[in-house]
Amino acid sequence: MARPLKWILGIVGGLIVLVIVAVVIIVSSYDFNDLKPLISKAVKDATGRELIINSDIDINIGLSPSLVLSDITFQNADWGSRKEMVKVGRFEVKVALLPLIKKNIEVNRFILVDPDILIETGKDGKANFEFETAEKTPEVESKPETPETESIELPALTINELEIVNCTLTYRDGKTGKSEIVKLKSLTASLQGLDNPFTFKLSGSYNDSPFDVNGTLGSINGINDPVIEWPLEINAQAFDVNSNIKGSIKNPVEQQGIKLDFNVKIDNWSKLSKVAGQEIPVKDAFSVSGSIADKAPKDYQINGLKISLGKNRIEGSIGANVAGKVPYIDLSLSSKEIDLKTLMPEDKAADTTAENAEQAPSKETEKMFPDDPLPLDSLKLVDGRFKIRFDKVIMPKMVINNLAVDSTMNKGNLTVKPLKAGMGGGSINLEMALLSKGNAADLTTVINVKGLEIADMLAEAGSNNSIEGSVDADIDIKGYGSSVASIMAGLNGYLRIIMGEGKIDNKMIDKLGGDMSKNIVRLLNPSIDQKQFTTLRCMVTRFDIRDGIADTTALAIDTSMMSIIGDGSINLKNETLNLSLDPSTKGGVAGYNLNIGELSQPFKLGGTMAKPSLVLDKQKTALSIGKVIGKKLLKDKAGSQETAVSDIDVCAAAMEAAETGVKMTTKSEAAAKEEPAQITPEKLIEDVVKDPKKALKSLFGR
Repeated sequence: MARPLKWILGIVGGLIVLVIVAVVIIVSSYDFNDLKPLISKAVKDATGRELIINSDIDINIGLSPSLVLSDITFQNADWGSRKEMVKVGRFEVKVALLPLIKKNIEVNRFILVDPDILIETGKDGKANFEFETAEKTPEVESKPETPETESIELPALTINELEIVNCTLTYRDGKTGKSEIVKLKSLTASLQGLDNPFTFKLSGSYNDSPFDVNGTLGSINGINDPVIEWPLEINAQAFDVNSNIKGSIKNPVEQQGIKLDFNVKIDNWSKLSKVAGQEIPVKDAFSVSGSIADKAPKDYQINGLKISLGKNRIEGSIGANVAGKVPYIDLSLSSKEIDLKTLMPEDKAADTTAENAEQAPSKETEKMFPDDPLPLDSLKLVDGRFKIRFDKVIMPKMVINNLAVDSTMNKGNLTVKPLKAGMGGGSINLEMALLSKGNAADLTTVINVKGLEIADMLAEAGSNNSIEGSVDADIDIKGYGSSVASIMAGLNGYLRIIMGEGKIDNKMIDKLGGDMSKNIVRLLNPSIDQKQFTTLRCMVTRFDIRDGIADTTALAIDTSMMSIIGDGSINLKNETLNLSLDPSTKGGVAGYNLNIGELSQPFKLGGTMAKPSLVLDKQKTALSIGKVIGKKLLKDKAGSQETAVSDIDVCAAAMEAAETGVKMTTKSEAAAKEEPAQITPEKLIEDVVKDPKKALKSLFGR
């Protein structure tokens, strides 16, 4: 019995071998090129395009069968820029036969050589991968939902060798005619089963700028398994940018369970500028690092954030919740020192002198307050809370110490409460609210400045001591509008600036405003040509603003030789100036004495805020000079020592008005109405009337 069974098994085994041999012989002898028309037809039916295999179909049969194709082309759209959408030099795939018995797919080799792929759009925006099939798939009637079926188990997959060589991927925009080209010099990858990590390495270029990327990704099965921590590590060097990201994700599909560390460094910006298509105005080395995690679905947190740019260092954290319609950002940044001068482009106009500025033509329509619509829509793009703590901020012309800013954005409303800073030994406190209302906004701003030493502020910025004095200031304003100009046109509130004893370099004043500033400083100090500094007892200003009209409550400048009392208004609606300047000497100038009543409003500060002008009223000036000369002659003839109108404390009066908001008064009605002596030589009066400018210069020792 045993022997017949052995014979039977031997016969069956032999038959199986004969069948396999017969199949191999038949398959090996079959001309697979006969399949090319069938393959081409199937592709055309599916896409409406021709697939052409210009070489023989090479199939090797064995325990590891392989398929090799060469010179393959796939037709482009009729309107395309070239005939072929895809060209492939060589395609090879080799699989293991025996693992298929256990439903395992093992790819021993997958090679793609010289693939050239073109993706492009036409002038109408249509893409060349939008296929027009010969036969439309009939609509399938919707079927009622069926109970959930068991998930399909994927077969095990192993890729021992995957290689792509000399791949070119081109994207061409039909509207602009611009092209983007990615070339892969080589791409190699390996996947040892669905439960094992996937490793890859590629090198190539983007628009002729080289890059190298390598890394390891988690397994395919782990993508949908929320229990498995899916590892991730990617290293990239591209366009002189070195970056690394490493960590794990529990559920990559849902983007949950994120724990990643990242690091990016840029040593040279030139290649990145080339890729961007424009010059990036940054020269210093840059780096950023930190760790990112998710606290909840679509709620991410970056901790340990470190940013460096040149010598600047910033640390902090960023939270971003993108679950709602509007992202919510929670930002906190701190730094020991920030030098903004290193981040700003050089100002080529910095060397422009005041004289050149005077010669430059000015536009009549030039305005200080822009009428461009406020970017209120940008305030609605994000909500959040922002906290900044910078110990020192260096700017081109100032240094800010202990900067602390707390602000919020909520539904288009921006609130800064407060902004605190130190400057020049003093303190600055600001609170602001910008509340969006349609296309316009309510603006409320309160600024308080205390003990700002101008000399210290300039010294911190590396400037010389051209001004000395301590400044206190208060600004409390409210407005409504759709632009800065419209807000200023309806502004309400007040502005107050008080500077105590100090001095100012006369050369600096000459640089500030040409003839106007020179004339003003000569009023303050008639001996300007003999002295370097003008000594100030005080400068006091208060404007009370109502419906865009800023009226003077106090406007006074007092020096050891001269006082100027100002009065009038500034129209913030059209930016026009209407201010009178009332100068008065102390103790006589060039042998003459001019009191406040005798030079009653001879100067007008007019023009616009962008282009102010100082206007001299010739009639009133001539009359005032004639009165003074007459009084001088009267004194000389009578030999008397007439006493001038008694000096008043201009600073005290101005400061009281600035503090109380009650308009300042500087002289009695009697002094205002005082009439000068009537004995005046006709010849002198005639000369004054004929050439008042010359007489005024003579009077001031000019």
